[in-house]
Amino acid sequence: MIGGLSFIFANPAILAALVALPVIWWLLRMTPPRPAAEIFPPLRILASVMKREETPSKSPWWLTLLRMLMAAAVIFAIADPVFNPRSNTLATSGPLALLIDNSWATAPDWERRVEAASALIDDAEAKDVAISIVFTGERQHDATPGSASTARNRLAAARPEPLPADRGSAIAALQAAFEDAPPGTVAFITDGIEGGDGKTMEALAGIGAAGLKVIEADGSEAVALTATSNESGGMSVTASRLKTDGGRSLPIVAFDTRGRAIASGAIDFAPGAATAKGMIEAPFELRNDFARIGIEGAATAGAQHLLDDGFRRRRVALLSGEARDLSQPLLSPLY
Repeated sequence: MIGGLSFIFANPAILAALVALPVIWWLLRMTPPRPAAEIFPPLRILASVMKREETPSKSPWWLTLLRMLMAAAVIFAIADPVFNPRSNTLATSGPLALLIDNSWATAPDWERRVEAASALIDDAEAKDVAISIVFTGERQHDATPGSASTARNRLAAARPEPLPADRGSAIAALQAAFEDAPPGTVAFITDGIEGGDGKTMEALAGIGAAGLKVIEADGSEAVALTATSNESGGMSVTASRLKTDGGRSLPIVAFDTRGRAIASGAIDFAPGAATAKGMIEAPFELRNDFARIGIEGAATAGAQHLLDDGFRRRRVALLSGEARDLSQPLLSPLY
């Protein structure tokens, strides 16, 4: 560890050259023998006026030390140090089983999930184990183990779906694929939203793998609009979030059938609150044109709420032909 950062050498065998540093030190201290002095009479006068250049018989200690440090630095550089190495801890007793959530909540950080899955595929390829990959946003699963190139192609073709994660069917496909021989490692890249009976981890452990890895994002962007209500003063909107650390304000926008923003409001989460309500204040004539409510800047299906004709408020007029209704409206049967 150096400054809290761990490192390894990609070519540790090169470090054996460090034992040669004493020999390098001895060679650096050696200097050529002094040349024999021969007196050449015509040059005696010049020798008396010219400044004699003296050459030391050995190099200074600081120069020798600098050369030694340079030699050691070259050896360390050739050994290829790697800071914060990622350890490959996949089991080699069976294939790698990848379970990846691609629900609506994975849209904000999908690229990071792809990078994590790619790193696991690279590790599996390095250990020459097959790979089974399934996505919880799909409704049909093929959990048959295959090559690393096949897994990469399926990962590149996957996209976040505007649906909640269906982990039950995905895990059932893995259990069927590894019924005869369990996988070496099960890796679960989750969206952090647990649904149903909350027994996903128990089901994954039941596959019988030698190792289980769970990779989860922080979930700070997992926010969903859960309900709307057309009230007398405006449109009330309810939202839920996964992470409740600190307060947060979300701008919400109402769109018409053409996708134009026609009204706006805000939902304010109190610190520690998982749900909050906001209001889009607008006259009911304008609210009748609302077709969709969305969180501004959130490109997920959970951040959008579609409205139908049931949310519209209409004026109702009652007509009567009796004159009494005009003279005594409060006593009329029509009232």
